[in-house]
Amino acid sequence: MLALEGALVRRLLTVVAAAGVLVTGLSTTSTAVPGDRPDTLRAARHAGVSPNGPWIAETLESTSDQDFFRFTMGTAGHALVTLGRLPGNYALDLYRADGHLVASSDRGGHRFEQLYVALPAADYYVRVSSAHGVDPHQAYRLQFRPLSAAVVFAEFKDVAHGHGIDVRGELLNNTPHRVDIVRLHVRYFDKHGQQIGTSDEGIRPGPIAAWHRAEFEVKHSDAELPTGTTSYRIRVDAVRSHAPVLRGAKVKPGTTTQVSPTRRAYSGTVTNTTNQTINNVWVTVIEYDSKARANVIGFDHIDAIAPGATTPYNVVDRYSSAPNATRVYATIYG
Repeated sequence: MLALEGALVRRLLTVVAAAGVLVTGLSTTSTAVPGDRPDTLRAARHAGVSPNGPWIAETLESTSDQDFFRFTMGTAGHALVTLGRLPGNYALDLYRADGHLVASSDRGGHRFEQLYVALPAADYYVRVSSAHGVDPHQAYRLQFRPLSAAVVFAEFKDVAHGHGIDVRGELLNNTPHRVDIVRLHVRYFDKHGQQIGTSDEGIRPGPIAAWHRAEFEVKHSDAELPTGTTSYRIRVDAVRSHAPVLRGAKVKPGTTTQVSPTRRAYSGTVTNTTNQTINNVWVTVIEYDSKARANVIGFDHIDAIAPGATTPYNVVDRYSSAPNATRVYATIYG
């Protein structure tokens, strides 16, 4: 069970990490690194170790510049490495100390880069580079985050709307087993840190596959919040699942249409790749910001798809600024 914590100030939630608890590491501040980073892996071996968890701010001076960061995995496990707030087409590479390339992410454009990798305990070296233009006056953000072997917050974001709390993001099943999320247990606190209320929230039903994500949202209006609420904590209660993860819905994204200044529509198709009817199919679209956090989560429901058949989907999102990246997937519930 892990927790995230936030603080409400004038209805704007500021996410902070609970002391001694592993959360997403999505702090509102970044760690500034003085001076230029080592330009080679060899030089980085003699540099100091960068902190795990906080966002690190740094710049590239030119397309010939590259920054190496040294991180340590104290124990074997998975790590989530994110490169965000990109002023250009930057690339992310992860190396072992012997120079072996472990993984890379280079999606092009200004989209954030991210790696989710299993690593033995050792030192690792992250390279940030760009062959297609840089801005030496605008800092990128880098985060190296070792994960507990549990259900963790892959990311989350407080979305202010002036009349309540919206917290949305994704949980990551960072275990080798299927899990069911029993509930999200929310506790509310006043300005003195005293608990003044609780609520239990659900997320989508059905098991989450090993090493996979599931979206969540916590929504409360001002009228539903305990009077005097200034902060909150969310705990994930999960249990090992013995139910199978239903598969066989193949999504093919199509077009994106700006239907109004504040709404977008995502259309495409879903194909049943099995030899039996699949029922209760939900297509999910997630829009992310430049630091890989979910801005908007939208859905379309399809009652049933016959064996081998293809059916259209259409997801219309709510208000959001232009997304940095999107993800589309389908989940079968019955």
